[in-house]
Amino acid sequence: MDISISDKRLRKVAHDDAACRRQYGVDMAKKLSLRLASLRAAESLADFWLPKSGLERCHELKAELKGTFSVDAPMRISSWGSLA
Repeated sequence: MDISISDKRLRKVAHDDAACRRQYGVDMAKKLSLRLASLRAAESLADFWLPKSGLERCHELKAELKGTFSVDAPMRISSWGSLA
């Protein structure tokens, strides 16, 4: 799955391991790296939808953010796109 990150700072952290370690520490950087790898390997966000979801917990946001999905990664990060 292609991952698009609109937040400039988060995008830098997602693509730069050293920046990720500086921002979140070694342990959190490892977890974030693993979560990003699982997102990249997935065909769609449906792979993280209930009942398949475990720690990822994919869910649709509400109100003005309807149509946007969030994935806990290990802290919550707004996600990208739809389940299709």
